[in-house]
Amino acid sequence: MTSLVQFDPTTGAPVDGPLVVDPDPTLAAASDSRVSTQKAVRDIVGGARLIGSATYNPPSLAAGVSDTIQTMTLNGVGLGDYVVGISFTQDLAGAQIIAWVSAPNTVSYYVVNTNGANPLDLASGTLKIRVRKGTL
Repeated sequence: MTSLVQFDPTTGAPVDGPLVVDPDPTLAAASDSRVSTQKAVRDIVGGARLIGSATYNPPSLAAGVSDTIQTMTLNGVGLGDYVVGISFTQDLAGAQIIAWVSAPNTVSYYVVNTNGANPLDLASGTLKIRVRKGTL
C-alpha cells in the first residue's frame, strides 16, 4: 500500500487522512469513482503493479547449477514490463531466483545454486513475483 495526501477537489485543501492506493489491478474494473481515482494516482506515481504467486518446489541443485525454467501465468503482463520483486516463503540459503516477463501473461523464473553448497536442497514454498507495467 502507498499513502498519499488527498486533496478536496473543490477547494484544493488537504483532507485529513491519507488516500490509500491499493495495488490490486482488479480495482481498475470497478465503477466506484474513488477506485478510479486510486488507479489514476497509482499509474501516475509509478505504473500499475501486478503480483502473481505459485507453489514452487526447487529441485536439489549442485553448486553452480540452475533449475530448468519454470513459468507462471500472470494476466496483464507483457513484453516491456519488468520484474521489480521476488519473494519466497522459505530460506534460499544463498541461492538466487531469477525472473523476467517472457511473453504476454507469462513470467519465467528459475533458481540457481550460487552459495557453493553441494547439493542444495531447498524446501517447497510460495513464490511471489511483482511486475511493474511500462518502461524504466
